[in-house]
Amino acid sequence: MSRAMRRLQRGSSRRWRGVTLFTAIVMIAVGGATAVEDATYRATTRIRVIPPTRNIVESPELSALVAHWSRYDREVEFATLVKILRSRPVRQAAADRLSGEPEPPSAARLGAGLQVSASLDTQIISISVDDADPELAAKLADAVAAAFAQHQRAAAERESASLRETLDAREAAFIAEQARPVSQGGGAAAALRQRAQAAREAAFFSAVSRLREADLIRATRAESITVIEPARVPPSPHGSSPGIRVLLGALLGLLVGAAAAAAREALDVRVDDADDVLDAGLIWLGDLPGGSRRAGALAALAAVFKGRSVLLWGLDDPAAPLAGELSEVGAVVRAAGTDAEALSAAAPIVLVASAGQTRLEALRRARLRLEAAGGTILGVALVEPT
Repeated sequence: MSRAMRRLQRGSSRRWRGVTLFTAIVMIAVGGATAVEDATYRATTRIRVIPPTRNIVESPELSALVAHWSRYDREVEFATLVKILRSRPVRQAAADRLSGEPEPPSAARLGAGLQVSASLDTQIISISVDDADPELAAKLADAVAAAFAQHQRAAAERESASLRETLDAREAAFIAEQARPVSQGGGAAAALRQRAQAAREAAFFSAVSRLREADLIRATRAESITVIEPARVPPSPHGSSPGIRVLLGALLGLLVGAAAAAAREALDVRVDDADDVLDAGLIWLGDLPGGSRRAGALAALAAVFKGRSVLLWGLDDPAAPLAGELSEVGAVVRAAGTDAEALSAAAPIVLVASAGQTRLEALRRARLRLEAAGGTILGVALVEPT
């Protein structure tokens, strides 16, 4: 097992208090936010939008229009309708319909809670509104549908009015031309006049056909938007319940806390236990805890020396106090006063590291320096903090 995996396991076990505390903090924060947060209700109105039928009038112009719509991309068409539903004019018109409410909604408030989705297969558009007032949410959803239908009717009427203006202008030109006296004559000039007259007549009747088509489109467009499911007052808030939110917060806190503890442990560069000593390429001789277990640990460490004279080299703290304790249990030891003394010693050396304090890199450097100087390393004794 790699050092990172070992530290991951140790991080989740040794730092469980921190993980538990972090989880509790997240649970309290989520619970508090849920308590002060206003409940949101969602009401949905569903409408069916059917494209206008354009093959009612038999005319060359209408046939071309039908061919154009047969190639029209349905996805683009519905995307345009969704944009219209979300547009500010429609939202403002919907808000104006509810201006008599005790607290009239604004277009901005409606826009914050408005969601629109369309299904190309069923030609159904769903209009959902989120609001803190369930009754107002239902009224707003219905109002948006009504404002959208009115917007489409107005667009068709504007199209028809534009065509009527064109028709009036062409009709006036046509009547004026018909009233102009025609000089008698024949030949090529007469043929040209006849062709010009026929072209004007064709343009006039083409405008008439377009106007008739526009009127039919306007009438059909008004009928093509049908409310198939009015909004109902939602009986309960939308979204997850407070209990589920707290549970999700607890799970999130547990995961984040465990990940933070594992990351801290994995990135920790201090020597904590025998696995870290082995990672430094050295032999672990034992731990030296405090309290009642210390005497037994000192005796066990002295037994490892097997009567040999040993030099103790403290990497962080002076090794003299430990040398005195080991001498009391029968070990033949002395402490190195300086690094140079340790590097030049002929006796086997025991590195004394402080658990949780000595850096792993310092342990590795000490090993390399002793090996380069030709010293003999018995191993590492870990002194646990008291």
